[in-house]
Amino acid sequence: MSYRIESFGKLLISGEYLILKGAKGLSIPVNFSQTLNVDENTSGYFDWKSYDSDKKIWFSCKFKISDFYNKQNYNNNLLLYEIIKNLNELNPGIISNKKGVSFKTSMNFNHNWGLGSSSTLIHNLSKWADVEPFSVYWKVTSGSGYDLASCKYDKPIIYQLIKSETPKIESVNFFPEFHKNLFFIYLDKKQSSKSEIEYFDKINISSEYIFKVNRITEKMIKCNNVTDFQNLLNQHEKILSEVLNKKSIKEELFNDYDGEIKSLGAWGGDFILAVGNENSKDYFKEKGYKIIFSFDQMLKNT
Repeated sequence: MSYRIESFGKLLISGEYLILKGAKGLSIPVNFSQTLNVDENTSGYFDWKSYDSDKKIWFSCKFKISDFYNKQNYNNNLLLYEIIKNLNELNPGIISNKKGVSFKTSMNFNHNWGLGSSSTLIHNLSKWADVEPFSVYWKVTSGSGYDLASCKYDKPIIYQLIKSETPKIESVNFFPEFHKNLFFIYLDKKQSSKSEIEYFDKINISSEYIFKVNRITEKMIKCNNVTDFQNLLNQHEKILSEVLNKKSIKEELFNDYDGEIKSLGAWGGDFILAVGNENSKDYFKEKGYKIIFSFDQMLKNT
């Protein structure tokens, strides 16, 4: 018996850390995905292979399926262990009753890019196991869940945690008239979401910050003027800079850039959003940043 599913990644345009405290965040689905293929067999083994965008294996493990509860068998991939363990508990026997099962995951993006390698994995495996994805997510991560929600939608969404583990999700349109002025640049500085969340949890957040970010997110969706949009990005960066007590990415690395720049997701790593013109790509390339996508290239279904 074979099964195949594909889920697309995401980029968080607004909200970042503050989503964990109830702020609204704008998330867009990206044109990069992870595919899961599952083949049930009689080998007696749990066989896992993960392929990166270069079609090379970046993670693998193989052991007797009767030993799937032994975390040592997962070669230090504790996330995979937690997902598999919880799937079997939420749908009793989905792993333990198998005579053998082979898993193969394939990404058409670098797994270090931060576009959702973990969330798409949780979504794909949960769908295969016939388990509600969020019931797995809350057990294995400390994130807000926006990334998992983005797997379910083909359009941008507004995501908000009304109560702990109770998200409000609204599908929205976000394809601004000035989209040709928007670029995504990869910084190649992978951040640990877990450690960033632990750092943020220690900070006392004023409700005023939540209110301001909510207004910015709402205005972003409706904004059709590039200057106004840049002002919104600047306001957002100033708020997060105050909250985190960190310099903005523009102050730190690109203080001579003419346009506006915003961090996406965990500050200091993965992708940034830049607003500029046709010469903007040259600016970043001259500084050594070679992986640059236009809005059209990044957004799914454009």
